[in-house]
Amino acid sequence: MKTLNALLILLTISIPTFAQLTPCDSAYVGKSVYGIKLVDTQGKVVTLEQYRGKILFIDFWFSKCKPCIKEFPSSKKLRDMIKREDIVFLTINSDKEKSDWLKSLNRFEIEGEHYYDDIKLNDDILYKYFLVRSFPRYWIVDKTGKIVSPNADKPSAFLENNTFLEVIDNVR
Repeated sequence: MKTLNALLILLTISIPTFAQLTPCDSAYVGKSVYGIKLVDTQGKVVTLEQYRGKILFIDFWFSKCKPCIKEFPSSKKLRDMIKREDIVFLTINSDKEKSDWLKSLNRFEIEGEHYYDDIKLNDDILYKYFLVRSFPRYWIVDKTGKIVSPNADKPSAFLENNTFLEVIDNVR
């Protein structure tokens, strides 16, 4: 009984603490992504505000992440299946070196719209403020730039369950 009580106390203390430290915490729902500065493939600094009025499916990855790479074919298949003008599939890379990101785009033949998280632009906002620390990570962002799902399913799960459009249609 003592062990059970100790476990219950530990869980009561640990669960709220853990929730504060994970990107799937509901505290991120409703946060705007429009202020995040990113670098595009041409080296230009941009923000996601250019996608105002669109639903975003954002894939966070880095070039040495095997689970990230494993999802690329499913991402392509999902993009190819979903041809709606109000949905944009984009990737945000977190490699330490921009050159590694650009090489990986070619090596893995990743399609879509791509951005690089240059930590100097935002004082590492994705890591510090949004706590993007595990990869791959997927977000769904509504048409006003607010995070709807900071821990969305990976593309292969959406394909397996055939639920992507159902989830997206609930974003509107």
